[in-house]
Amino acid sequence: MDYINWKGLRPPKTLLKAIKELRNRDDIVVTNPDKGSGVVVVDKSEYLRLLSEASINDTSKFRPVDTQRPKTRGRPVKYYHPLIQREKQISAVISKVLPKPIADSIRPKGSRLAHLYGPPKTHKEQLAMRPILSATHAYNYALAKWLDEKLKPLSCNQYTVTDTFQFVNEVQSLEINSIIRCHLFIYQCTTG
Repeated sequence: MDYINWKGLRPPKTLLKAIKELRNRDDIVVTNPDKGSGVVVVDKSEYLRLLSEASINDTSKFRPVDTQRPKTRGRPVKYYHPLIQREKQISAVISKVLPKPIADSIRPKGSRLAHLYGPPKTHKEQLAMRPILSATHAYNYALAKWLDEKLKPLSCNQYTVTDTFQFVNEVQSLEINSIIRCHLFIYQCTTG
């Protein structure tokens, strides 16, 4: 069957079955590409190596976490991870600072660790990954969402632009007299 020149609206069932079987294997990763549509099949060790190069090996953005249990009195907890322990610390601070109804709504419950994954950049000559760190349901996710909602009105005013298109329109519609334009031109020439 010629899958490349397939004209149907949906992929053939044999192709979907083959992809499903590939996804069940532990030694490979089946994912979508970064841009466009399609399916990318990558060896798992190569996928992890490329993802590490693009993300966690960058010490300016990531740092290792010590997973050793702290010394405590009494019976040790069954499961310890330092990032999950932050849930208790944040809950205590939220309870002290915010009113009870708000604190109850944003207090972390049943947190999970952030999930790192990356779609391959198939449009590049050398295969690379676009690292994505999904922090939904992490210990600080609800608090960050609540803070974003509260702080967003403070950042939106007449002096902010939402995107580059609005910025270009604002700059093009400016009416500047010739003296200021001359100073702007000289400034650009001397700093560049």
